[in-house]
Amino acid sequence: MGGLALSFADVVGDEEEFFRTYFNKKVLYRPRGITGDPRRILSIADMDDIVHQEGMRSSQLRMLGNGVPAIGDQLTTQLEMRREGKTIDDAIDPGKIYAHFRAGKTLIHGGLNLTRPNLRALARSMTDRFAAKSEVVAFLTPAGQRGATHSDPTDVYVIQLEGTKRWQIWPTPQVRRPGDDKDSFPSLPDPVLDLSLQPGDVLYIPHNTPHRASAEGSVSLHVTVVAGPRTWAHHLLSPAGEFLPGADSRRALAAARQLLRLGGTENR
Repeated sequence: MGGLALSFADVVGDEEEFFRTYFNKKVLYRPRGITGDPRRILSIADMDDIVHQEGMRSSQLRMLGNGVPAIGDQLTTQLEMRREGKTIDDAIDPGKIYAHFRAGKTLIHGGLNLTRPNLRALARSMTDRFAAKSEVVAFLTPAGQRGATHSDPTDVYVIQLEGTKRWQIWPTPQVRRPGDDKDSFPSLPDPVLDLSLQPGDVLYIPHNTPHRASAEGSVSLHVTVVAGPRTWAHHLLSPAGEFLPGADSRRALAAARQLLRLGGTENR
């Protein structure tokens, strides 16, 4: 479980160039950005081992396909702990997970940085760089399955590990406001990028950038590092929240969000 540990610099390459040219501005594509065998970061075999760890927290797993989720007891069963005389009501059920996978659903494993040391090191590197919490999420997608066009409220860093995945990415909006409908794209121009991500390739996608990903001829595995720099409202009001009563703190945060909506782009 040691695995290949990465840092922020391993993911983005030249940090000065990244912040000068790409950060919060446009997509960065780094073919073969990760040296060595990317399966040492996480592999399909590792995911199979995880699925068969019946005692793991089921809340870390969910499945999604064609807009239809599978969560909770759709993925779990009851597990008897004979020696302790207890039962686990939400133990992972590999049979249910693979049935949903064969039906076309992607297996999504959040919080991998909580259980795998090499991914904990990557998340820590991101956290140190941005002074904000980071999370590593794995996406195991059946061959031929296409996701919906959407955007994310945080920056994402994608590392392809096994198989290939076609990514279509549209221009990053010039104005991005908190609360924008991330799933509503009535009209989009031609993609600025339309490419097949190979094992070891890296993508950086700024927050609120529309994109769509589709597994190609084989099962695809990639990890996404969710690492969003905090807004000025978070920086300024987090200390205030420690001193204000609960209701006052909530009102202050709500007022800050409203000001950001009125003022335009978030300060990041």
